[in-house]
Amino acid sequence: SAKITNEKISSAKFLQNVFSVFVVNGKFISEFSEINNLPNELFIENIVRTQIDSVFEKHFSKYADIYTDAFIAMNTAFAEGGVFIYVRKNAVIKKPIHIIHISTVEENTIANPRNLFVIEENAKVKIIESFVTIDNKAKSFTNALTEIFIGADANVEHTKIEDENELGNLLSTTQVCQKEKSVFTTHTITLSGALV
Repeated sequence: SAKITNEKISSAKFLQNVFSVFVVNGKFISEFSEINNLPNELFIENIVRTQIDSVFEKHFSKYADIYTDAFIAMNTAFAEGGVFIYVRKNAVIKKPIHIIHISTVEENTIANPRNLFVIEENAKVKIIESFVTIDNKAKSFTNALTEIFIGADANVEHTKIEDENELGNLLSTTQVCQKEKSVFTTHTITLSGALV
């Protein structure tokens, strides 16, 4: 894959006053992510190195069925990174979380980013995922999978912004499990892409 630079990161970040999380070619990049000084009720981690094992194990791969969708099975088998977000009970996270997926490749590449968001009861959070292609020299295919658990009376606002240009292909699957009286709002904005 192509080298990631501060310039590429800066060009992909278009929101201010957010917790920014970077996933490049399917892998969580902690050194560019702005996740220091998180509220005590919020955890944002690399999905392959989570410190909250009990919550992760209870929810990971529980809502996306590998037996009903080949792309879910492919993601489950080949994911090398992604984002784990955990919001504790009764937490109100005032700053949105912006996950920025960047494809930057020099040869035809498939990436399988995997996300898991666990929002406990009566919590509130806004999560934005953007998908961009920067300086691709070849075609990229992103097979993104996000599982979201929303506890009772919780409120989650989720937005996807897809801007992959003519060399970027995106298949993005979101599977949600909602408990009673929870609210889930999702919006998808497609700006460009060869396949979105």
